[in-house]
Amino acid sequence: MKIRKILLIPILALLLGGCKPSTPIQVPPDVTSGEIVNPESITINAADNKNEIKVNETLKLNATVLPEGANQEVIWSSSDAQKAEVDNQGLVTAKGEGNVFIIATSKVESAVSKQFALKIIAADPVVVTPESIVIASVGNVTQVEIGKTLQLGATVLPSGASQEVAWSSSDNTKATVSASGLVTGVALGSITINAQSVSVPTVKAAFNLEVVDVLVPEPTHDWENMEFSNHSDYVAVSTPKDTPFKVKGKVTHVTDVKEDKVSYFIQNDLDGYYIYNQDAALYPVVLGNMYTVGGFFVNYNGTREITNIEYFVDVTGEVINTPVTNVSLKDVTNLDEMAPHHASFVSLDVAVLSLLPTNYTKAYTVKVMVNEKEFDLRVDPNIAGATEFAAITSLFQSTPIGSALSLIGIMSAFGYGTPKNQLQIVKAEHITVAALDPQTEVEVAISSLEIIETAPLGVTNISLPTELAGYEGLAIVWTSGDAAIISNSGAVTHPLLTTDVTLSVTITKETGSATRNFIISVFGSDETKLTALHTLNLEDAGPVGNYGLSTMKPKYNVPETNNMVDSGTPLAKWQLNNALIGGDNNDKRLGEFAIRIQSNAVQASSGRIELQDNTHDFNILEFKTAIYGANRKGMEIMFEVSTDDGATWTGLERTITINHFELDTYRVRLGTSGNVRVAIIMKAGTGQRVNIDEIRLLKEVV
Repeated sequence: MKIRKILLIPILALLLGGCKPSTPIQVPPDVTSGEIVNPESITINAADNKNEIKVNETLKLNATVLPEGANQEVIWSSSDAQKAEVDNQGLVTAKGEGNVFIIATSKVESAVSKQFALKIIAADPVVVTPESIVIASVGNVTQVEIGKTLQLGATVLPSGASQEVAWSSSDNTKATVSASGLVTGVALGSITINAQSVSVPTVKAAFNLEVVDVLVPEPTHDWENMEFSNHSDYVAVSTPKDTPFKVKGKVTHVTDVKEDKVSYFIQNDLDGYYIYNQDAALYPVVLGNMYTVGGFFVNYNGTREITNIEYFVDVTGEVINTPVTNVSLKDVTNLDEMAPHHASFVSLDVAVLSLLPTNYTKAYTVKVMVNEKEFDLRVDPNIAGATEFAAITSLFQSTPIGSALSLIGIMSAFGYGTPKNQLQIVKAEHITVAALDPQTEVEVAISSLEIIETAPLGVTNISLPTELAGYEGLAIVWTSGDAAIISNSGAVTHPLLTTDVTLSVTITKETGSATRNFIISVFGSDETKLTALHTLNLEDAGPVGNYGLSTMKPKYNVPETNNMVDSGTPLAKWQLNNALIGGDNNDKRLGEFAIRIQSNAVQASSGRIELQDNTHDFNILEFKTAIYGANRKGMEIMFEVSTDDGATWTGLERTITINHFELDTYRVRLGTSGNVRVAIIMKAGTGQRVNIDEIRLLKEVV
């Protein structure tokens, strides 16, 4: 025990000067026998020895300060007030589930404290007994047409009671009801739909409903006497919206019925038509049957539709041919050449798979090459149906890029502005994948390889694939051009200066063999060798204007300013051709201003970010980049330098392939000295985009 002695204050000090001291003498409250007992430890006891309580419960804790005779005052606190609170008497109130420490600290010796571990579990659910049920329909509708549906909802009272109910119909021959309360009219008559509490079966409610005949709308056109429409008018750009169309054909494909609506394709020889959102109860459709249909024309971004159907006559028994036309020798990308085949089934003998999507959760596009031209295959669950969509998706996911496909699908067109032809794939059995010969397989496999082409500080390993999904029997061997920096297994050791290392990969299978080189920029570990001469981080970009784009450069092409912007630190002039500056609410991935640069089919018009000043003596270009939005992988960025004020430009051998959707940092050694200019260029392509940000011009001293 530590003991501290109290010195007696001489009476002389009290009397000196004949006046009272300025501050009254404080006598420690715990002084009893001339000694003060210092706190050394604390124990905490809980009522009933509990160490676990439920949310909203309380627990009284008592703290004892040791040794005996020490000041017993403590300060209570909680390690997480979101889980538990404690008052100054040690009463704990549980707030949220989890583990928490309740802490008692000596009031006179802050270094002395004790933690009490407390577990808080969920509170017992409050059981509310159902007493009644209220059934309602949207708009208080009390009728349902034969073949149509009506959604009912049940509310169990009082609030907090279990909402689980069992639905039933008083007569399933007149109307049925699903487990979710969806009523389907079957036959004319009055019925009662019942809802019964699952937890308390004696609590019930009934909803009276009348099943009525389908209400046939009054036609707005004399369909009976109207001549049949021409397919050429169906595909013509000039055909006005809501033009009456009367067509006849055999149903070649039907979509799933959704919300009492069905869409389908009919075909009569070469003439095909897409009937959209027909009332499935009023006009039920059977695959393979033949119908005469009357409705109104709509051109929805290139997809031709006949909708708002008023006339529907079954003509099954008539002779109608539905050939599948082979278009392998035609230009499937040409709108005029494919127009006669729109909405009808066609076949392709050879289409080489060139690009798969990154997201298969909704409608997607697969790229194929047909007669050396890129062509779109469209897979849409709303058209193919959920079952076929899953089967088609599974097939594509297991098919290597470069595989030769034979296809059957429905020719159509879609696209904002100028639409593009596309082939709607509606059945997995319509896709046949040809086996690849060994040489073609290794060439296709090696072209699909993706690795990072930059190794910033902190990156100590580059993943080098030794197998590829969708391929079997491949031997993949990696070789480093400088194993001291990047080993053959991908381990990275950063040199003092930024260094490019070539990684070679060879893939073999049976008689097939292919080799490919990757150039990796490995950042130097000695940052003192680097000086940043200019930074273009776009923090000084103009405010967001239309479409979330910076007013500094809101369009890909701004002729009035010659696409020039003055930006960066120190201020420099840049020319952004086929590039704009996306704002912080329009970058999709970056959450900040960035240059969005777009490719073009013509290289001279493809995106280009060009430095217009030559006042910087730099030899390394650094920047961050990522694919914009859901654009395709595999876009290439190229580089050019000029040492004569932009009069002539020389292309660098270094290119970068962008396969990632999050920002990665790259460095490109320019191989020049003195004042130079540099340009970042998108390789020609089909309107694909990447984001570029944090451009830095660096001088590295060798």
